[in-house]
Amino acid sequence: MNIAVFASHGGSDLQAIVDGCKTGRINAKVAVVISNNGDSTALQRAENENIPCYHLSAKKSGSEEIS
Repeated sequence: MNIAVFASHGGSDLQAIVDGCKTGRINAKVAVVISNNGDSTALQRAENENIPCYHLSAKKSGSEEIS
């Protein structure tokens, strides 16, 4: 199973998921990480693990508000 992780800050939950996948506690792999914060540590963690990662900016992609 492939997992997409949405993160905006430190990425501690992302790291726990990655570690769980590596040890086999989670039968899946993190396939992509997406963040609304270009400076988030989660994006750096993803890069360190060679996981594709993307920053989606509200300034470029529209409002963060939900109607």
